[in-house]
Amino acid sequence: MKPVTNKVLAPILLCVALIISSNSSVFSQTGTWQVLPNSPVAPYYHHDDIHFYDENIGWVCNISGEIWKTEDGGDSWTKVLDQPKSSFRAITFSDDLNGWVGNLGPGSWVTSTQDTSVLYATNDGGITWNNVTNIACPKPNGICGIQAVDDMTIYGVGRYDGGAYFVSSLDGGATWTSKDMVATNLELVDVHFFTPDSGYITGTNLNGNAALMLTKDGGETWEEIITNDAHHYWKIGFASETFGYGVCWWGYESNVWIQTYDGGKTWTDKEYTSTDYEANGIGFLNEQIGWVGGDLQTFETNNGGETWNSIQIDNVYSDHINRFLKVNDSTIYAVGIRIFKYTSSTVGAADRPEIDNTLCKISANPNPFTGTTTISYTVPEDDHVEITVYTMGGRIYNRIVDTEQKAGSYTKELVIEDNIPVLFATIITGRYRHTIKLINNK
Repeated sequence: MKPVTNKVLAPILLCVALIISSNSSVFSQTGTWQVLPNSPVAPYYHHDDIHFYDENIGWVCNISGEIWKTEDGGDSWTKVLDQPKSSFRAITFSDDLNGWVGNLGPGSWVTSTQDTSVLYATNDGGITWNNVTNIACPKPNGICGIQAVDDMTIYGVGRYDGGAYFVSSLDGGATWTSKDMVATNLELVDVHFFTPDSGYITGTNLNGNAALMLTKDGGETWEEIITNDAHHYWKIGFASETFGYGVCWWGYESNVWIQTYDGGKTWTDKEYTSTDYEANGIGFLNEQIGWVGGDLQTFETNNGGETWNSIQIDNVYSDHINRFLKVNDSTIYAVGIRIFKYTSSTVGAADRPEIDNTLCKISANPNPFTGTTTISYTVPEDDHVEITVYTMGGRIYNRIVDTEQKAGSYTKELVIEDNIPVLFATIITGRYRHTIKLINNK
């Protein structure tokens, strides 16, 4: 049965749950969300996935072709791979040496991706990476979710926006097989297994609706467990053996999250917001404290999802969280534009001074608009400037600026020829980054 907060404690819990925000932290009941001060800023959109082997050693990847590693719990980060033509979407490790990262591949929503290798492997803790060439046909178009269930078993799925495949290795990555899921799914996004036999994948069914699929035989057969009128179920996770959760991405019922309290025997869904929101990540510390990430801010609950509050962890770059990762009962990491850590302790100090990101501004007038608007932006220092306009999910609509520019103020006309109601525009120059939401009434 779903737990109910003790009414006697409710006033106390409400006071404890008040959100206190600054440029670096947001306080919750038992811990604090903090921006890891030395964490890298995602070059485009957000960081995509995070994996920690233990409380200290972890890795982050993003669709700009970067992989970063920390060995001190996130206090410092080292870039171990930089492949601009790749789009790394998911990362996992079976121990502190052996790991795999999935690439979207060409023809996805990231139009700059040219790397045809959908999977890379490392055996030295992520220092060097080699493409995996022995995936048996049919080869997937790309990999969006991957998990090392144990030392020998690795499962992956892909991809959002282009094909539904389930890939697997049962010998520690020595050989790989691939299964086309076209009979049941249009696209696949995430994977979560408990044992080599039992686990879930998320995606879209043949009706174009969000679908959660369950296997009990290692992916040989699948059963649709719950569906609703959203485009996808995006991320899925479990905070305990009995409590699991997932979140919808866009569509008519995109404002709901799904949950189970009996280890997956039954699933239900419930609204977390009444407004439009592009959800990506979802994570819970326990059955009471959890978060939904995506868009530019974050939703938080301290009462098991009965009510949700909008919070902002990073007031400099915004949140845009794509993945939450619980490493123990008091610590959760999250990746968005930066890397965030929820803990009761204080994170390390920054090795480099924080920039004043307010010096880099972008706006649109009018906004909302009908087909055409004027983008105004400020370049704080002489540098290369990119302004990318993209739709929900990160699909690039247009890159209206991509050139060297002097410090100063500029304008650029933006014409949206398609009937796209919601877009985003991001300016990136040096370490400066700013994103705005655009409403098109065309």
